[in-house]
Amino acid sequence: CFGELCFAPSTDSVATTPPNPEPPLQPGDTLIASVHVFTQNNVGTAFIQVQIGTFRNPGVRTTIDYTATTDPSVDVEDEFNLNSYELEQNYPNPFNPSTQINYNVGEGGLVKLSVYNILGIEVATLVNEYKTAGSHQVSFDGNNLSSGVYIYNLSVNNYTKTRKMILEK
Repeated sequence: CFGELCFAPSTDSVATTPPNPEPPLQPGDTLIASVHVFTQNNVGTAFIQVQIGTFRNPGVRTTIDYTATTDPSVDVEDEFNLNSYELEQNYPNPFNPSTQINYNVGEGGLVKLSVYNILGIEVATLVNEYKTAGSHQVSFDGNNLSSGVYIYNLSVNNYTKTRKMILEK
């Protein structure tokens, strides 16, 4: 229920507060919640409406509508397009002293993943070998480098992508 406004019996409601309930959330705070959908026979479509509001102002809500489809014969990995190339943003960013870089190779080939300083001088070669199609991950350690902006570049087959990362010591 939101105050005196209660939901129908087919609707669930969740009231959440962090460990210190006064006040529950400050402006800019993030609270993670999850919605689990169970459809008959584990196959089907459900229409979900999420309403977010406060107990102090029960009539003021934010409403978000979702459509969820469940099919146990489809794996999440199957939905990922393995024929695509992608260089993801490193995480964490900014980092100190190490960070992870994820990338996807659409077709097997010679992969080169290099890091450059802001002057364009190569400071590290993270990958320089044949990689099969699929998702890959590499760690970058900036212990021997100074703080600053660095560029990392992925080249494989005819695909090239460049991103920047920040090392803060």
